[in-house]
Amino acid sequence: MKKNYFQRWLLFGLTGLLLVGIGLGLLVEAIHLRMNQAAFAQWAGVGLTSLSAVVLGLTALGESVVNRVFYKLRNRQRSAS
Repeated sequence: MKKNYFQRWLLFGLTGLLLVGIGLGLLVEAIHLRMNQAAFAQWAGVGLTSLSAVVLGLTALGESVVNRVFYKLRNRQRSAS
């Protein structure tokens, strides 16, 4: 099966950036809830969701970097042939 590293790079890169942005926005919301003395379950749930989104986003960005490197290596091998 032929892998299309360029498309995977774009998909993972954009997904990663989106998830990191959402996670940071949720973190701000959790901090806001905590400062306004909201219930523990409410701000902790939002905080854990934000942590999950940031971690998933960083993981997707890492996978994006891996696919970009493979894409560059494959193009370098084609041009050398």
